[in-house]
Amino acid sequence: MRNAIRFPGLVAAALLVALTAVAAGADIRLDSRVAPTFQAIELDLDADRTEYTGSVRIELEVRSATSEFQFHAEEMNLDRVVLSDSKGPIDIGIEEGEDGLRLVTCERELTPGDFLLEIEFSKEYNTQALGLYRTEAEGQGYLFSQFQAIDARKAFPCWDEPIYKIPYQLTVTIPIQHDAVSNTPVGTQTMGADTKTYHFKKTPPMPSYLLVIAAGPLESVAIPGLSVPGRIYTVKGQKHLTKLAAEYAPPILAAIEEYFGSKYPYEKLDLIGIPEFWPGAMENPGAITYRDRILLIDPDAASMGQKRFLARVHAHEFAHMWFGDYVTMAWWDDLWLNESFADWMGDKITEQLFPEMKLAISELQDVQGLMDGDGRPSTVPVRKPVESTADMMEGVMLAYGKGKTVLHMVEVWVGEDVFRDGVRNYINANAWGNTVADDLFSALSDAADQDLTPILSSFLEQPGYPTVTLDVGAGGVISVSQKRFLNYGIEAEDYEWAIPVRIKYSDGKTIRTRTVLLDKESTQIEVGTAVEWAMPNEGAYGYYRWSAPADMLLKIAADPANNLDERERAVFLGNAKALLDSGEIGGDVYLTLLSTFASHPEPEIINVVMDGLATVSMAFVTEDMREDFAHYVRDALGPAYDRYGMMPQENEPEAVALMRPRMVRWLGDYGRMEEIRFRSRKMVEKYMVDP
Repeated sequence: MRNAIRFPGLVAAALLVALTAVAAGADIRLDSRVAPTFQAIELDLDADRTEYTGSVRIELEVRSATSEFQFHAEEMNLDRVVLSDSKGPIDIGIEEGEDGLRLVTCERELTPGDFLLEIEFSKEYNTQALGLYRTEAEGQGYLFSQFQAIDARKAFPCWDEPIYKIPYQLTVTIPIQHDAVSNTPVGTQTMGADTKTYHFKKTPPMPSYLLVIAAGPLESVAIPGLSVPGRIYTVKGQKHLTKLAAEYAPPILAAIEEYFGSKYPYEKLDLIGIPEFWPGAMENPGAITYRDRILLIDPDAASMGQKRFLARVHAHEFAHMWFGDYVTMAWWDDLWLNESFADWMGDKITEQLFPEMKLAISELQDVQGLMDGDGRPSTVPVRKPVESTADMMEGVMLAYGKGKTVLHMVEVWVGEDVFRDGVRNYINANAWGNTVADDLFSALSDAADQDLTPILSSFLEQPGYPTVTLDVGAGGVISVSQKRFLNYGIEAEDYEWAIPVRIKYSDGKTIRTRTVLLDKESTQIEVGTAVEWAMPNEGAYGYYRWSAPADMLLKIAADPANNLDERERAVFLGNAKALLDSGEIGGDVYLTLLSTFASHPEPEIINVVMDGLATVSMAFVTEDMREDFAHYVRDALGPAYDRYGMMPQENEPEAVALMRPRMVRWLGDYGRMEEIRFRSRKMVEKYMVDP
């Protein structure tokens, strides 16, 4: 007999549970023979205290006969536990395992049918911003929750896995001077002498990690213009910073509703600003939580970067209401289904509504940095088996940057309308349910009338990415081949991808495009014309590096304004740096490319040039080469200095203002430019006299 605490079915008094550990098994997932169908949660919460009590009432379905089952409850005392069916209470014992696992053993076998599990519990609030936790702002206590991925079990007993997608009903009792927010509106309210009780409406089916609780002396303002009611909640003294968040929310939600072809699927949309909220934002349906510095910004002092980030996070989290909430992954190996899509949609909607923010260019450059890490042998696939709790969030940033870029690559390959039809079909077919990757692959393939699984699976289920190499032979024959990208001298397992390649080529007069699905080591394409230069990533939509003969790279870079569009220019030098790292080109070619692009007027490109200069300086420039390098820096960045100057100009773009200090430092420090050094000395002297 297991060493366990026994709960006779007729016990009514509270029992303090001392639990023993269950040996860890290979499978971290709950046994599905017993599953919840509905859960009611009652909590007695006071943000001015350090502990709370609560109870849960969980309706269970026994799917196949068993004498034991599991649930989650971590870091809490189970004071009373009763399991019953239509015949009455059942004697049980409970043991505790790793990660909050509780094993229930029953004195008699449970046959298929309906059962009821009732638990009373007590615990301290978490203080590490996990589960249901307490924090302070300006000396006042607040309660907030963060449950992804496995921390709902730290707040109350539950089945804490995404596959258990059920309705919940939350009831909270709070001090009369406090307020509380959850996923649904308050249905009824009961007043006591010094407390009040909110009975929130029952939720639609949802996994435990998407439940949300906020309580304390909260302030709020309405969000006008949404298709559903919505408010922004803040800690005391911050509601005056909600203007931009309230202004951006309605058009973003409307654009996403239009994309999905359906109304927002929940009853309300509240936004909650939380001090020092480590995840940044969390897509709880009906009540999204944000780090306050993202949500609450002064519109009179906000930079373009702050505005862009707020709009993008709004769009990302709103997209989750469909992708992740309305339709939810079955298990954490498909976390990318949530994050890749939401990040792709967030970029798409922000760029559509706020083109002046130039999000697409900024994100392209961020992806270039992500690819540097993904090119290492130690990288992991976006979609991978999750066999331990430590695996759940491993490589999650790849799900954002790599996953969204792969989705965008496929969208461009099949066409925006076709891709959208596939997404809508996927959402409609799986409403309020759980899915796996193949469900999305199939929906997109059906809409495109071609099998897209080889493309998606090769990029998402294999580590790293390919280099697509292009060469031109006689008679207008373009050879295209692939191999895994690796830095020079590194060896690792090779893979083969199904790559949607969009080749851009020129005969010196006209620029044309050809497409090919490169699903083998190499292939050839006849274009029927002489080819002066060619590149295999037209539009910069592909998640791969590309290589071409050095003379072609130099021809392309000789006239970037005409040969390349804005997206292609944004990644050209990042790709060239990768070719330098992999040994595909030499330092002379790279330096020539840098100096050519440095004369381009876009400040974003000048920043990329300076990134390249930093690489060169660190890797190649020895002390005896400093003067020669200074001459090169002055030649490269001199045109930008002539264009933008040393001092800010009235009404200049923010991108210029952000780039200028770095340009001045490069020219003054590394370029040894006497004009800048002289003016800098004079400015310092004036400051020392009169700060």
